Amino acid sequence: MNSNPLQRYLTFLFLLAAFFSSGIASAQLSASLKLSKRQFVMGEPVLAVITVTNYSGGDLTFSVIGVTMAQFH
Repeated sequence: MNSNPLQRYLTFLFLLAAFFSSGIASAQLSASLKLSKRQFVMGEPVLAVITVTNYSGGDLTFSVIGVTMAQFH
């Protein structure tokens, strides 16, 4: 199944937000996802802000082995 890069990126963002909002991680991490607007035209750049708060006191490492899907700054 070949999907376009925008669809893969939005899927990645959704899965990341779903993972960090799950009941298992809620005591250790808090995450929110904010998009620049509610609707987008296909092929249009999507500005998304992901905020992750670490309550565990340990370091976090975000990586997907062999695949770069997003940049975090």
